[in-house]
Amino acid sequence: GEKDGSYKIGRQGGKKGDIVIDPDDCEICSSNNKDKPEALRLRYVSNGKQSTQQPSDKSTCMAKTYPSPGNITVKNYGTFYDLEDGDQLVIKPPNGFKAETFFEFDDGYECEFHTSCSYPLVAGDQHG
Repeated sequence: GEKDGSYKIGRQGGKKGDIVIDPDDCEICSSNNKDKPEALRLRYVSNGKQSTQQPSDKSTCMAKTYPSPGNITVKNYGTFYDLEDGDQLVIKPPNGFKAETFFEFDDGYECEFHTSCSYPLVAGDQHG
């Protein structure tokens, strides 16, 4: 069920153009498209994977098993409770997205991914 967004991130061309976005991918924003989203719809998946669109120093959410059910705190936004595989959450910061969006999980694990659009946000990319 929807809890209150699905990850999707990518980058095409520009100064950081070493990642090629497939024409079938839905680019949310990138270094060539700085129209930042007002909100992101993310889907919680406990079987984590590394982002294919952002390098590991920009998307630090790693391939690992995440708690399910679990609580996630999004820094400067709020906490989502009792998330299970497939649940969706919407993140809409009142003052817009910062360069990074930080997440903290019940097990103490913390990670982030880049949301300033200097690295791509692409629909379908998985961050952790």
